[in-house]
Amino acid sequence: MDEQEALYDLALRNCSVVVETIAEDCKITGMTNNVDMQRGNNRDGVISVRGQISMAIKLKPSVQGSK
Repeated sequence: MDEQEALYDLALRNCSVVVETIAEDCKITGMTNNVDMQRGNNRDGVISVRGQISMAIKLKPSVQGSK
């Protein structure tokens, strides 16, 4: 699985958790990811993957009323 597929999978799982807990509906409205690599002196490297997921949710009535 590449980084993009992993981010999509993570977004879907997070939307599911939101619907199970506080929301009636969850829509993914945007995603971005960045991959950076830093090389060391002996050809070792570090890869960093960062992602951002934007969602629009509609809260359950019971959650809205408890504010």
